[in-house]
Amino acid sequence: MSLFSAQDHNPDGVKMVRVSGEGDIATLEHIWGTSQDADEAAFRPRTGWWSLNAWATNSWLLLKNGTAIGVAAIHNIPDEDDVEARLALLPEFRQNTLALLLVDHVRLTVQTGSNIRLRIPTSSSAIWAKTALQKRNFILLRTGHMMSRAVPTSPLPLRKVEGITVRTLRKGEEATLLETLNRAWETTWNYHPIPMDALLSDLEGNRQGFFVAVDQTDDTRMMGTIHVLFNRDADNTDDQTSAWISNLTVDPTQRGKGTGRMLMTIALNYLHQQGATTVTLGVDGGAVAPVSLYRSMGFEPIRTFERWELDITTAQP
Repeated sequence: MSLFSAQDHNPDGVKMVRVSGEGDIATLEHIWGTSQDADEAAFRPRTGWWSLNAWATNSWLLLKNGTAIGVAAIHNIPDEDDVEARLALLPEFRQNTLALLLVDHVRLTVQTGSNIRLRIPTSSSAIWAKTALQKRNFILLRTGHMMSRAVPTSPLPLRKVEGITVRTLRKGEEATLLETLNRAWETTWNYHPIPMDALLSDLEGNRQGFFVAVDQTDDTRMMGTIHVLFNRDADNTDDQTSAWISNLTVDPTQRGKGTGRMLMTIALNYLHQQGATTVTLGVDGGAVAPVSLYRSMGFEPIRTFERWELDITTAQP
């Protein structure tokens, strides 16, 4: 098996060329958006799909007889063991051989570096990509779900937790909040510390919907968090006004006492007050306790993501 490049040309008129220049970038984004539309049409953001070019450190176009039909992109962070890739293929060209070419290209490219694992996320509905990944011995590492429910038409009863009070985030508490979030997330799968600039970006214009559970005897001691984002100018996937819940965390010392349920109830009641009709959230499919909590509170999966992985130090060339 050989690595296709701009110079290598197979009998079927297929080759990979590195993206360079504004014209190639525009083509890349067009193929990425069209491929995403075919797999995830119901979830296309109002502003369009996020930029693959802005994400990628390297990217290529798959050409067939001179026409661009597919995309392979890699995001590589120096000194990291993992490297991530994204694939796109126009619907009318979704033959298994072409999907395999994209997979083989990124695999053989990253094998020339120092990375250990290649990860490729897909939608559960992208059968063309999943089939190729399975054929090249990728394993399904993890799933993730987007879940949704209707916002209650009247406030839910609040079951309080002894010793805990919930309030909104105060100005000047960003450092404490960041420490609280990272402490809660550090035991979760695929954890990476949240940087302060990312937290500040999340809070910009959305501070009033950030609630913290604190110790009743010391309300500077955060024991849990939840962030409710409500945007009257955007839509959920069901064309209702956008409402999203994120950063539901509970301090490890506080888990199993009902703090998460209390925070979620407060979040849903807040959305009721704001006039939201539906709300969505994202969750790691392998996180049993959060998935169980969300289901018990009326959330159901509406979309599933899959993360595929290959150990490239042992993969056959």
